[in-house]
Amino acid sequence: MEILESLEVRWFLQSHSSVEAALAKWFGSTRDEGDRVDQYLATGRSDLSFKARLATGKPAKVETKYLVGSLGSVDLAPGMSGDLERWTKLSLALTDPELQQQGVWLALTKKRQLRKFAVALSPGAAATEVSADAFPAIGCGVELTRLDYSIEGKAAVEWTFGLEAFGPKAHLLEVLQATVRAITTQTGLPELPAARSASYATWLLSKIGHPSA
Repeated sequence: MEILESLEVRWFLQSHSSVEAALAKWFGSTRDEGDRVDQYLATGRSDLSFKARLATGKPAKVETKYLVGSLGSVDLAPGMSGDLERWTKLSLALTDPELQQQGVWLALTKKRQLRKFAVALSPGAAATEVSADAFPAIGCGVELTRLDYSIEGKAAVEWTFGLEAFGPKAHLLEVLQATVRAITTQTGLPELPAARSASYATWLLSKIGHPSA
């Protein structure tokens, strides 16, 4: 089992919006990772997320994330505000053919583009972009992901843009701030308001609500 602490901020965007187009331009030279399908269980909670990546003949990769704390809405850069949340993620492989026997699940087909930054904490936190395949001990992933899903037979497409800082718990805020500085120095990002900021758990709750309702 793998346990990871992270500090995250995420926004959900409508397809074909000017914000999505501007972000797609910034990620333009970044190859996407191909389609993958994640199954999200409706927990009815905004502080708990459970997903499974299922492939025929392979153990399910399951991930549970729980909210440790939140800094609330934070102004990260001019025009860029979002909910900063600290999460703990537990990942493991699980063989259970009846994994989806109970509960309400939402299948999300994801096509992700990822850029990654390594962060040196001294002298003064500074972020440097590295290959998406690199594994720095301290850094931040920056992703743009297309989400295709269907609810009650209606197909929908949305996009999510997010930053996930990793490393020593005491320095996660410095890591994320250093990455934001590096990004905004490279290019002028579109406006990302706090009203569009949410975690996957909160977003799922807005789509499905409480499964027992």
